[in-house]
Amino acid sequence: MNASPSFSQQAAGSTDQKAPETPQQQALKALLATIKAAKPGDDLSSAVAGIEAMAQQGDATALQAAGDLYRDGKVVPQDIAKAVDFYTEAFAQGGVAAAGKLGDLYRQGQTLGLDPAKAIGFYEQGIAAGDAGAKAGMASLYADGVLVGRDVPKAVALYEEIISAGGTWAASSLAGLYLKGDEVGLDPAKAVGYYEQAVRAGDAGAMISLGNIYRDGKVVAKDIPRAVDLYAKALEAGRLAAAAKLGDLYRQGQAVGLDPAKALGFYEQGIAAGDAGAKAGMASVYAEGVLVPRDIARAVSLYKEVLSGGGTWAASSLAALYLKGDELGLDPSKAIGYYEQAVQSGDAGAMIALADLYRDGKIVAQDMPKAADLYAKALENGKIAAAAKLGALYSQGEAAGLDPNKAAGFYEQGIQAGDAGAKAGLANLYAEGVAVPRDVPKAVALYEDVIAHGGTWAASSLAALYLKGDELGLDPARAVGYYQQAVQAGDTGAMIALGNVYRDGKLVPADIQKAVDLYTRALENGRMAAAAKLGELYSRGRTVGLDPGRAVGFYQQGIQAGDPGAKLGMADLYAGGVLVARDIPKATALYEEVLAGGGTWAASSLATLYLKGADVGLDPAKAIGYYEQAVQAGDTGAMVGLAKVYRDGTAGAKNVSKAADLYQEAYRAGRKNGLASAASVLLAGTAAQQKQGHALIAEGQREGAPGISSVLAYAVLDGKGVPKNPARAIEILKTASAKGDATAASTLVQLYAQGRGKDIVRNISLARSTLARAASQMPEEQRKNEELFIEGAAADSIREYAAFAEKIADLQPGAKADLVGRLVGANGNAYVYILQSELSGAGIYRGKVNGALTGATIRAFNQLCGQRNKAALCRTGPLSRPSRDVFLDFMRETNS
Repeated sequence: MNASPSFSQQAAGSTDQKAPETPQQQALKALLATIKAAKPGDDLSSAVAGIEAMAQQGDATALQAAGDLYRDGKVVPQDIAKAVDFYTEAFAQGGVAAAGKLGDLYRQGQTLGLDPAKAIGFYEQGIAAGDAGAKAGMASLYADGVLVGRDVPKAVALYEEIISAGGTWAASSLAGLYLKGDEVGLDPAKAVGYYEQAVRAGDAGAMISLGNIYRDGKVVAKDIPRAVDLYAKALEAGRLAAAAKLGDLYRQGQAVGLDPAKALGFYEQGIAAGDAGAKAGMASVYAEGVLVPRDIARAVSLYKEVLSGGGTWAASSLAALYLKGDELGLDPSKAIGYYEQAVQSGDAGAMIALADLYRDGKIVAQDMPKAADLYAKALENGKIAAAAKLGALYSQGEAAGLDPNKAAGFYEQGIQAGDAGAKAGLANLYAEGVAVPRDVPKAVALYEDVIAHGGTWAASSLAALYLKGDELGLDPARAVGYYQQAVQAGDTGAMIALGNVYRDGKLVPADIQKAVDLYTRALENGRMAAAAKLGELYSRGRTVGLDPGRAVGFYQQGIQAGDPGAKLGMADLYAGGVLVARDIPKATALYEEVLAGGGTWAASSLATLYLKGADVGLDPAKAIGYYEQAVQAGDTGAMVGLAKVYRDGTAGAKNVSKAADLYQEAYRAGRKNGLASAASVLLAGTAAQQKQGHALIAEGQREGAPGISSVLAYAVLDGKGVPKNPARAIEILKTASAKGDATAASTLVQLYAQGRGKDIVRNISLARSTLARAASQMPEEQRKNEELFIEGAAADSIREYAAFAEKIADLQPGAKADLVGRLVGANGNAYVYILQSELSGAGIYRGKVNGALTGATIRAFNQLCGQRNKAALCRTGPLSRPSRDVFLDFMRETNS
C-alpha cells in the first residue's frame, strides 16, 4: 500500500524561524542530502540509522524525517504504524508540521489501516499551532466534502490565509479549486490569477496546469505559444512530465502552428528521464505511424513498460490498440484483459469502453447486465457520458433484459450535468415515444440545444426527424438545411443521407450529380457504405446520366473493405446478369456472406433469387426458409414477399391464412398498406375467410389504414362477402377520394380507364377529371404516374403507342414495369406494343411493332418464356396474369 503525497510536505519548515543551524541540524541535513542523491542499489542503511539515532534523542525534525521514510517506503520498507509513531513523537517534541502529516495519513483511512475520523483532530491541532500544511489539509477536506460537510468558502479562506502568510505553494491548490467552477460555486476564470502567482513562485506543477489552460482555451482564450512557454519552463524547473506535454502539443503540428517533428525530441527527453507520460506519447506515435514508421511491437512494448512501472492508466490505451485487431496484427480479444486492468485501477473511461464491448458482443459474448454495471460504475466515478450510455441501453427494454422506464431517468441525470449525448438520447425517446409519451417539440428543442452548444453531430439526427414530415407535424424540407449543417461539420453519415435526398428528388429537385458528389465525399472520408451507394447509382446508367460501367468498380471497392451493402449490390448484378455475366453461384455466395456476417436483410434477397427456380437453377421451395429467416429479423419486405408466395402458391400450395397473417404482421411492423393487403387476400378465399376480410376492413376504417377503401370497393364491386353493387363501389371510392385518400383516387382512375364490362363503362374523360380533382392530394410522383397511365390507356394508334413508350422509357425499371402491368386491362394494344418493343430490343421479336397480338408476337413471347423456364405459366397467352408477371419480371431485369 502506498500513502498519498502529504499536504504538509509542501510547507516543510514554514512555521520555523530562521536561525543558525546547530551541528546536529547540519548532520541531519547531510544525511537527508545523501538519501536524496542516492542511486538505485546504493546502501543507505547508515544514513537511515543516523536519522533514527537523532530521532531517538528527541529531535523533532529527525522524528519527522524518520516518519517520512517509513511513510513513503522507498528507502526502507513501508511501515505506516512506525510513521505514525514518529510523527506523534515529533509533534510532542514541538514539531508542529507533524500534526498535518498525521492528518494526511489518517484521512486515507482503511487503505492504511487507520481511522479517518481522527484526521480532523490532527489538522485542527496543527492549525492551532499555525501550521500551513495542516491548514492546506483541512482546506482540501472542506473543498471535497470528505469527513466534513463541503464548505467551499472555508476552504478558500484557509488557502488564502496560507498565501497571505507567504505560502505561495498553496496558490496552485486554490487555483485547482476555482477551476471546478460551477460545481463548487466559484468563477473558474480566477484560477488563472492564482496559477500565475504560483508560477511566479517557481511552482513547476502550476506551470503545467496553467499551460493546460492556455492549451485548451476554455477558461481563457487559447494561446498555444503561451502553453509551450509554460511547459518549457516547467521542464527547465525539473518537471519531467512537461516533456510529454510538449510532445503532445508539437505532434499536432500545423493545426497549432508548431513543427510536429520536434515532438519526438520531447518524448525522448521524457523517456530518458523515465517519464511514463512520454513513453505513452511515444507509444501512440509508433501506433499511428505518422511521425515515424509504424511499429506496433515498439508501441506495445512502451505501453507495457508504463504498466509495469505502475501506470495502470496506460492499460486503456493498450486495450484500444489491441482492439484494432487484424489491422495491426494484434489479437483483439486481449483488449478485454487490459480494459479490466484499467477498470480495477478506477479508470472510468475504461469502464465505458469495456461496457461497450459487452454491449456489442463482438469481441466477447454479449452481456447486457455486465455492460449496465460497468456504465453505472463509470457514472459513479464521475464519467457523466455514462448516463447517456445507460439511457440508450435501458431504452432497448426487454430486448436487453432491462427496464425501459429507467432510460429517461439516466438521460435526465446526464442532462443535469450538461451532457450533450444525454440530451440527444432523451430527444430520441421523445421523437419515438419510447418509455415516454411522444413529444416532438421537446425532441426538436433538445437537438437544437445540442447544436447551439457546438454539437453539430446532432444536426443529422434532427434532419432525420424532420425527414419524417407530416407523420410528426414537421416540414420535411427543413431536413436539407440540417443535413447541410452536418455535412459542413464533416459528418459522413449526413453526406450519405443528403446524397439520398438529392438522389430521390422528393424534398428537392433530383440532382444526381450532387448525390454523386456527396457519396464520393463520404467515401473519401472513410465511409465505405458510400461505395455501395455509388455502385447502385451508377448501375442505373443512362437513366441518370452516368456511366454504368463504373458501378462494378465501386461495388468491388466496398467489398474489399468488407461492406455488406456493396456485397449485396454486386450479388444483385450477378443474379440479374446486369453489367456482368449472370453468375448465380457468385450471387448466392455473396448473399450468404452478408447473411453470415449478421446482415439478415440479405435473406430476403436470397429468397427472391431462389423463387426464380428453374430459371436460375435453384429450388424455389428453399425461398420460404430464407423469407422466414428475414421475417424473424423483423424485415417487413420479407413479410410481404412471403405473404405473396403463400397467396399465389409460387413455392408450394397456396395458403390464404398464412398470407393474411404475414400481411397483418407487416402492418403492425409499420408497413402501412399491409392491412389492406391482408383483407384483399382473405376476400379471395372461402366464405369464412371473406368474413374475416370484412372484419379487417372495419378495423382498417377505424384506424385509417391506407388502401382500405379500395379493398372494400373491389369487394362490393365483385360481390365478395357482400352483395354485388358496382354503383356503391364507385361511391365508396369517390367519398374516400374526396377525403384525401390518394389510393382510392388511383383506383377510381384505373376503373374508369379500363372499365368493368357492364358494371363500369370505360370512360377516359371521367378518369381524367377524377385525377384532376384528386391531383392536389397525391404525391407528385404518383400524380405523374397516373397521368402517364391515362395517356397509355387512351392511346389508340401506333403513333400514340410510340409516344407513350417514349415517355416511359426513362422511368425506373420497377416503376416502369408496374405502370405497363396496369395497361393489360385498360388498353391491351398499348400493352402489346410495349411487349413487342421490349422483345424486339432483346432480339427475340423481329416482326412489326404495332400493338397487334399477332402469331409472331405470341411465338416470340413463348420463346421468352422458354428461355426463362416459365413455359408452363405462359400457356394461357401473353395477356393472362401469370404471363404478364413473367414479362414484367423480364422488364425489370432488362431495364436494370
